Amino acid sequence: MRYACRRCDVVVRATPQGQALLRRRHRRPQRKVADRHARRETLQRGRLHPPELAKQSDAILKNLEAGKTTDNTPPELAAIYRPSVQPYLISWFRYDPAKSIAALTILVLIIQGTTDLQVSVVDAKRLAAANPKAKLLLIEGMNHVLKEVPDDRDKQIASYSNPDLRLAPEFLVGIVDFVRKVGK
Repeated sequence: MRYACRRCDVVVRATPQGQALLRRRHRRPQRKVADRHARRETLQRGRLHPPELAKQSDAILKNLEAGKTTDNTPPELAAIYRPSVQPYLISWFRYDPAKSIAALTILVLIIQGTTDLQVSVVDAKRLAAANPKAKLLLIEGMNHVLKEVPDDRDKQIASYSNPDLRLAPEFLVGIVDFVRKVGK
């Protein structure tokens, strides 16, 4: 079983004794948001850029959705739309994770934190609704990097680079419970 986000990969394996092994590593992005509207919301969520750049951001997104790269990215938006990322973002718009999850015939566990700045609870619910075998576990106060952090933007951003913060306990318990039920 694998939980994947755009920056990290968590792999859980059950041992014969019913224990779960957890490993986390950073990797290249692979998962996508449910549809074009949600993908646009994800890129704009939290307004990581000042409002005056919103029009420029929208224009760049429109180009990317049309399969075109943009050469004149403002420096303030370079972290999101730098030239090396644009081909990835273009490919991102081709996929619909809800369709991929709907095609699965195995049990699916979707874990979503309520303070995630990058993926919303609505996105997780869309994915869960796509497959009747999917179980949605919403974890109050868990963010995108699986840590319990208040819904405060500065604390959220600081948590991404703070290795001293523990994973949300409900995250681990939820995975272990799911693995045990699947193993029966």
